[in-house]
Amino acid sequence: MSAILPSPPSGGSRLAIIGDIHGWYGAHDPAALTALQADITCIVGDIGEENLDLVTLISELPVPKAVILGNHDGWQHAKSNLGKEFRDRSMPQAPTKEEIREFYKGVVNQLDVLGRDHVGFGAKHFPAQRLSVVGARPCSWGGERWKLGAGVSADLYGVRDMAESAARIQHHICSQPAGTTVVVMGHNGPTGLGQLRHNICGVDWQDSQGDNGDPDLRRALDGARQRGVTVPLVIFGHMHHQLSRRRGRPQALRNMAHVDSETGTVCLNAAVVPRWRQIGTSLQNHFTVADLEDGVVTFAAHVWVEIAKKGGSAMHAAPASVDRARESCCKKVLSCLLRATSVKQLLEEIQAEAPPEVTVDGVIQQPTRVPAIVKHAEFRRE
Repeated sequence: MSAILPSPPSGGSRLAIIGDIHGWYGAHDPAALTALQADITCIVGDIGEENLDLVTLISELPVPKAVILGNHDGWQHAKSNLGKEFRDRSMPQAPTKEEIREFYKGVVNQLDVLGRDHVGFGAKHFPAQRLSVVGARPCSWGGERWKLGAGVSADLYGVRDMAESAARIQHHICSQPAGTTVVVMGHNGPTGLGQLRHNICGVDWQDSQGDNGDPDLRRALDGARQRGVTVPLVIFGHMHHQLSRRRGRPQALRNMAHVDSETGTVCLNAAVVPRWRQIGTSLQNHFTVADLEDGVVTFAAHVWVEIAKKGGSAMHAAPASVDRARESCCKKVLSCLLRATSVKQLLEEIQAEAPPEVTVDGVIQQPTRVPAIVKHAEFRRE
């Protein structure tokens, strides 16, 4: 079901989130962002295999923005660890700054172009919106394996393990100006959001299921909460919406949203890949939109923006209303999701148990279509 995107909140902020790009970015994207009326644009990584020209285009986007690099943005230069190579070769001294820049040049060149817009292991404050975007670990591959991408963290940021990473992220969450809404952006999401393959960070590329979230991000969020700072919104990508069809599994889609029933924190996965689609003669671009007011997410949606031939645009949205009052019914919907063994059973259980205010889209085809905060689903097989 489609719906017209509502106006941005008059007293809040609208974020337009661009999921894993993987090269799918063009001259029409700025027009689409204008149509969305976003206050801030967030780009969650996997821009394009260290494609500096593409990163330069994004850096020139004339809107307030925050960017974090993904694992594919260090595909050639972030797999290795320069410091470890020096140790393995028993080199008498640590690498120099020049040697580090040369070794990781594919990543460093992107960071140089992005400048302060890159928020990995840092933060960017937007005074007009009284909002800060705090960056998690850049170039994350997800999961417990620190060694993947560890060189970038250690050699470029001086962060040597998960504990140091968590501490760095937590520091930035807790050090934003008073009265600021803090949004955390990572390439990958935190652990603790489910162990099943269709969960928002669930392992889907192997036979066994599991949680592929970032444990350091989870520790940072929990630590910040213990210090009195609750993050209303966590945004990321990495875990694509179409699940792996390994061993002949049928086509299935991922749950792209999660609401923490205790804290109210909303997690949104924006990795709809590819983010362009052709329907007839219509070219449509995907964005995830989130509205915040008074430190609370009031609206979230996966949005397809249609680009007209003469430069006009029209929004086709799949509303995903978020409200603290819905948290109790969210638990029921999620419990149905975890129990269901088939799509038919899922629909039957939700229709039987969900309270009247939860609308179930009649064309739901996969469990992912009923994340905790989604009222209507837009993702369909074409």
